[in-house]
Amino acid sequence: MASDIVSKVDRRWYMLIFVMLLEACRIGQVAFMSIVTDPIKSEFNLSDSGTAFIVSFIYAIVAIFSAIPLGIVADRGNRTKLIVASGFLFSLFFAAPILASSYFLLLISRIGVGLGHAGMMPLKMSFLADKFGARDRATAFMLLPIGGSAGAWAAIAGGGYLTDLYSWRFAMFVLGMTSLAVTIGSWMVLREPERGGLDGIPVANRKSLGFLATMTFAMRQRSVRHCVIGCIVINFWIYGMAWWLAPFLTRSFGISVAKASALLGAVHGTVGVAAVIITFFILDKIGKDDPVKPLWFLTIASAVLTVPAVIMAFTHSLTVAMIMMWLFLPMGYIYIGPVYAAVSTGVLPDMRGQVSAVMGMVSGIASTAIAPMTIGFISDLVAPRISNPLDSVRYALLPIALTGLWAALHFWLASKYVKEDQLRVATHDDHESPNALDRSRWQYSSTTNHPEPTSIFTKLARLRFFTVRR
Repeated sequence: MASDIVSKVDRRWYMLIFVMLLEACRIGQVAFMSIVTDPIKSEFNLSDSGTAFIVSFIYAIVAIFSAIPLGIVADRGNRTKLIVASGFLFSLFFAAPILASSYFLLLISRIGVGLGHAGMMPLKMSFLADKFGARDRATAFMLLPIGGSAGAWAAIAGGGYLTDLYSWRFAMFVLGMTSLAVTIGSWMVLREPERGGLDGIPVANRKSLGFLATMTFAMRQRSVRHCVIGCIVINFWIYGMAWWLAPFLTRSFGISVAKASALLGAVHGTVGVAAVIITFFILDKIGKDDPVKPLWFLTIASAVLTVPAVIMAFTHSLTVAMIMMWLFLPMGYIYIGPVYAAVSTGVLPDMRGQVSAVMGMVSGIASTAIAPMTIGFISDLVAPRISNPLDSVRYALLPIALTGLWAALHFWLASKYVKEDQLRVATHDDHESPNALDRSRWQYSSTTNHPEPTSIFTKLARLRFFTVRR
């Protein structure tokens, strides 16, 4: 009996490693596209805003329309099969530009990658939330960004080298085939967990919640609401700026794409991983049994790291700019564990996929659509009006750098309500409606059953391929 328990625990962490590898592939692909904006711009003769459209905006639009349906399926179907299907999709489409000689074919490639990436966030978060209990959940979510950080480093440094040596298309092919190999390995290792079993809130016999009911419940949880907004702002701030750091370095400091890639890769691969590990130990010590302290940590970190982001945009010294990047860019990794742990524990188990999907969708809009396009438009607007048009990206980055203070405000507000909201979930009665919320008693006031959802997404979730076999 004891050996069975140990075996299950070992498999749980072993599966986390493969989820981390998939996350490394996903984040690596996103990060790589940020360093090839100038080569793509030159090849297709595009403006900055036009480059942002093909590289990031269309990708984000696809993610918008596919994330929510995939999140609904994640809360009803076999997440393991969906994770593997998403991995195959984004791997093959990311490698496809090796054959893409036209703007239209590159556009199709970005659409396919967006569809594959859209499913990964809700699926992996829902999967891990049911593999790890509330006490270990933050630990697992905190380790997950290590994969993303390492993947960004490998893709930026290795992909930048291959781009200079061969072409950006060949680099994308190599990265896509690497992702395909990881996906095949995940297919062999990942096993579907019982939904809600570790939280004492089994959902096998309960009618599935509709999307609107899920979102209503989540948004009434004030800590969840502020965590979601903070997550969106962090993505707008960090990843929006990250999209334009390679052009910023090559234009404002006159260095090559290969050197910019090596410098940025070092930030992601060394400081990024180190920051995640240090944060992991800090939060493991102070926040294991207190959900408030991790959110305090994020409040302080977001506010303090706004300063180096602003300095980086102001300085004309490459050395100072790189030091500032080393300080503020890791914020894009260290927020993931505390935020997703707070959100996952602040909603019911069969809501996690949908809530994670919405977080991923809106954060994706902020980081890969709104922020890059905003910076591109500001850059195009400023360029004709300054003495050195190559410095236009610098001026476009300045207002974005200040949004870290906005994120800090929402993490602080979330910390005020997180205990109350988690208690409300823990005392939930399975026969009560999640919409009938009585805040004065921290419990639900109605005994009505959950309505049977009849949307097209629910019908899709009932397909045999996506059904968990028990």
